[in-house]
Amino acid sequence: MKILTLKFLAFGPFSDRVFSLAASNGKASTGGFHLFYGQNEAGKSSALRAIRQTLYGMDRQSVDAFLHPTTSLRLGAAIAPRHGEPFEFVRRKGDKNTLRQVDDQTAFAEETLMTALSGVDEKMFESMFGINHLQLRDGGREIIAGKGQLAETLFSAASGIANLQAVRKRLEQDCETIYKKSGRNQRIPELLKKLTESRKTLQGLQLPGEEWRRVRTELADAEGLRDEMQGKQEEARVRLARLSRCQNALLPVQNWKRLDQEWQQVADAPELPQPALKRAAEALEAFELQTRLLAGIQEELARLDEQLRGEEAGPAGMESSEIERLTAELGSHQKAQKDRRALATSIASLEREAEVYLKRLGSLDSRLAETQYTIPPDRRARINKLGTEQAGFAEKREAQAQRLSELTIERDQTRKRLDSLPPIWDGTLLQGVLTRIRSQGDPEVIRGKLAKEIESRRASLSSRLGRLAFWSGDADALRQIATPSGEQINRIEADGTQVVTALRDAQRRQRELSSALASLKARLQKLEATGSVPTEEDLLSARTRRDELWGSVRRHIEDKSPAAAARSDLEAFEKAVQEADRLADRLRSESKRVAEKGTLLQEIARTEEQVTEADSAVARSQTAQEAWEKRWREAWSALPLAPGSPAEMRAWLSEREGIVAEAGELGRDEAELRECDAGTERLKVELSAAYRQTGGDGPDFSAPLPVLLAETDARLRKRAQQEQQANDLTQSLAKLEDAIQKTEATALRHDQTYREWLTQWTEAIRGLGLADQTTAPEALAVLEDLGALSQSLLKAEDQRQRIRGIDEDAAAFTGTVRTLCERACPEAAPTAVDEQVRRLTELDRAARARETRREALGDQRSRKQRELDEAQRQLSKLDAEIELLAKRTGQEERSRLRETIEQAERRSILAESRRQLAQQIDRLRGTATFEEFVEQVSALDPDLLGAQVQSAEDEQRRCDQELSRVNEQIGNVRARFELMDGKGDAADQASQCAAQGTEILEAARQYAVLRLSAAVLQQGIERYRKNHQGPLLERASELFAKFTMGSFAGLRPDVTEKGEHLLVGLRADGKTTVPVEGMSDGTCDQLYLALRLAGLEAWIAQHGPMPFIVDDILVHFDDARSSATLEVLGELAERTQVLFFTHHQRLVELASDVIPTDRLLSHAL
Repeated sequence: MKILTLKFLAFGPFSDRVFSLAASNGKASTGGFHLFYGQNEAGKSSALRAIRQTLYGMDRQSVDAFLHPTTSLRLGAAIAPRHGEPFEFVRRKGDKNTLRQVDDQTAFAEETLMTALSGVDEKMFESMFGINHLQLRDGGREIIAGKGQLAETLFSAASGIANLQAVRKRLEQDCETIYKKSGRNQRIPELLKKLTESRKTLQGLQLPGEEWRRVRTELADAEGLRDEMQGKQEEARVRLARLSRCQNALLPVQNWKRLDQEWQQVADAPELPQPALKRAAEALEAFELQTRLLAGIQEELARLDEQLRGEEAGPAGMESSEIERLTAELGSHQKAQKDRRALATSIASLEREAEVYLKRLGSLDSRLAETQYTIPPDRRARINKLGTEQAGFAEKREAQAQRLSELTIERDQTRKRLDSLPPIWDGTLLQGVLTRIRSQGDPEVIRGKLAKEIESRRASLSSRLGRLAFWSGDADALRQIATPSGEQINRIEADGTQVVTALRDAQRRQRELSSALASLKARLQKLEATGSVPTEEDLLSARTRRDELWGSVRRHIEDKSPAAAARSDLEAFEKAVQEADRLADRLRSESKRVAEKGTLLQEIARTEEQVTEADSAVARSQTAQEAWEKRWREAWSALPLAPGSPAEMRAWLSEREGIVAEAGELGRDEAELRECDAGTERLKVELSAAYRQTGGDGPDFSAPLPVLLAETDARLRKRAQQEQQANDLTQSLAKLEDAIQKTEATALRHDQTYREWLTQWTEAIRGLGLADQTTAPEALAVLEDLGALSQSLLKAEDQRQRIRGIDEDAAAFTGTVRTLCERACPEAAPTAVDEQVRRLTELDRAARARETRREALGDQRSRKQRELDEAQRQLSKLDAEIELLAKRTGQEERSRLRETIEQAERRSILAESRRQLAQQIDRLRGTATFEEFVEQVSALDPDLLGAQVQSAEDEQRRCDQELSRVNEQIGNVRARFELMDGKGDAADQASQCAAQGTEILEAARQYAVLRLSAAVLQQGIERYRKNHQGPLLERASELFAKFTMGSFAGLRPDVTEKGEHLLVGLRADGKTTVPVEGMSDGTCDQLYLALRLAGLEAWIAQHGPMPFIVDDILVHFDDARSSATLEVLGELAERTQVLFFTHHQRLVELASDVIPTDRLLSHAL
């Protein structure tokens, strides 16, 4: 999702401000780096809040309604979603339905905006797609303090950066770098080796002088032995090489001799190339195969000719189509005969039914024509219709008489009830007053709610004032005091946090250095507890004393002073010389203790200087803290009591605003209660006036208003009921009069209709032999019998006609069958038609089968004839090829041609095998000729050769081992000789040994920590691998290196002695690691920023672009690091929009230097 336009229509200090974030064509084709710059109080904070509230709705309690009224606040934007067309909307303040179209009237679907936001809710948008200076500093401090679970900081908070498999491998590599079983080049083995050599060197430095000559002689002997062993090593190598070549050539030489014997047998065979040999063998094989195939085809042709002669056409072959037609019609013929029998039965039944109807009608002659009993359909329908209508006339006449009597009685009763009702008074005015009072709500209920709300607010306000810390006055005084703003509190809190962090770090540093100094002094005391340790200073002091005494003795000698005077100085000089020599000897003999004491003294001096610096840092931090506390108290000077912490005072300020707001609500509620009581009295007066105008007796107006309203409502309801009853009776009376008139008119129309029907009925039954008084049921019964008689006679005649047709079809079918039978099988005896058709069908089927077999045999013979022609052609071709082959091989006899070809093929195979063996033997023969080497190898005993090779290998191995031992001995002796020949200092060598021992202990500790951590990580590595993929850690490492300007090479995970997973920085040398506790505040800020940006890039790569909002995060960065950060944000702007807000002109200048102009867009607030 990208923002095309931001509209701050009415929000905070903005009025109709529009910021275009789109490209020149109006579309967000690229992300873009949008730089929003403005001086202090230009509205940067309001702009940041406006972006969030545009997308997710305005805050319930808005702090940006100081210029525009709350109800007039408006924001707008144009959005380009990842999928779909851009859209534009306006955001209003409210609880729901706050999105509108551009016209600010038509509703806009919230789901459309949520879809464009890709499911990012408000909390996620604030935490992941926005960052300010305070969040940056908090993030850095949380990393230092280990808050918020470091694993979540590194992986979850950074959108899943993890590749613990790589961490495990790196831990394993670090372990193997320090120590590896059976390894030699790792750190601990190398340190042990160096320590061993240093100790030997130290021993050598401490040996007496005559040892030098013995070591020199030992070196010369060892070098002579080395020369002798080198000669033996060379002889053993040459012998082993020769025996190895002979051993490897045993099998090839044996195979060579065997193949040579076989070669003599086929040497005279013709020499043909391998493809020609292969083709010759294939041609001979194909010729034999084709000959056999030709004989088989000829036999098959003879068999097919014999079968064709046995098949002949049958006698009924020419009548096949006619027989098929008769067979198909046989079923129809049989069904027609069955239908004829059923029709004869049905005719007899119909004739019996006709006799029954004739008896019922008074006639016994069933042979009369059916037309005498047939009535036309239109006349029958007319009689049926008139007969059906006859029964309804009597029923309707009786019902109308009954209805007219009932209506007359009901009309008289209704008129009597209407006359008995009392007169109705006019309640229009009173109803209007009552409706108007009701529309304003129940005054007593409203007053009760207000009174209860006021009581509750008073109790709540009193309770909140009592609980409010740092205050003892009332709400009015609380409202009038001056307090710092929220932004001012945030600034002071941020400064205080920096001061506290600096003091805590300085005190921690002070404690660590003090502890280290005490430890060093304790080690020095422990060293001196076993006896004083001389130092170089002690030796220098003794030698100075000795030189001074020697000067005095020398002056005595030169001045020729008396012996008594010089004796004391001479004795003192002798003692001084002895003391200096004794100290020098002790320095040599106790070099290890001397070196250790010297190291401790240096460490103590350096640590004391660091302690002094740490004390100064603590003092400066304490001074800064006192200044901050004074500044904090001055910000709250209006309070009668000392303020609490920023968090407490921020909560206090929020509570104070709530109390002031509640006090305002209480005042408004009390005023509304007074207005409610006055309104009640005015309503009672208006109700009394309405009663007087109505003219009726009013209620007691001293009663409460709800009682008056209830009584008035009851009177009005009673009056309405009486009025409604009178109206209902009047309407009923009118309806009854109308119903009586309609009923009388209907009766007259019914009489006229009956007379017309009677005339039509008499005309309809005339000619049927019925009297005019015949009832409709009687006439309908006669009519039904005549119809049934006519239908029976018609059906019988129709079925007789069908029988005549069946008989005609049967005669034609029988004649056709008999004619075909006489032609196809005249010898057959006459049978039924069914049997004759089946006989004809069988004859036709047999003829068809014979014809099908003849056609199949003819096709097979044609195919075989073609195969025979092809086989003869192939055989002629192969015969010519074999003739040519015989000429090439010189073998004219066909019977021996195959043998000649096999010998030529064997000769070719043996020649190739001989060539390969010759090549093997050539590689092994060395400087000897081929024949000499073959004879030489053939003369060797294979059983003894293996033992000779093993002996030569053992000899060479012994020579190598001895030479290696001698070389190592020479190296050790030469090192001792060179050390003894040099001017090394035993004290320095002892100090070096001690340092190497300490380094080994440290390496061992690191190895133990790494090995234990790797074992713990291995158990959960698969779970981490599944949940956290991607190169996020690598990307964060790259960004961290850029932000720190190369001071750090990157980041890497580390494991403490307790198995805790930590993130450490990797120095530029690629080896030294720095824990986050050892990083400066600025470096931790850059670390947090690198993790945030790496996580953001991973999210964008998976879900698409989403604007990233940055609020002055570079205020504590120098120019170089600010430029590096802006450059990274500019690169991020290629994939998504970056909205960068700042008050600092210098950052605007740096951004224009490092971000391309086509990507940088500036906006003035």
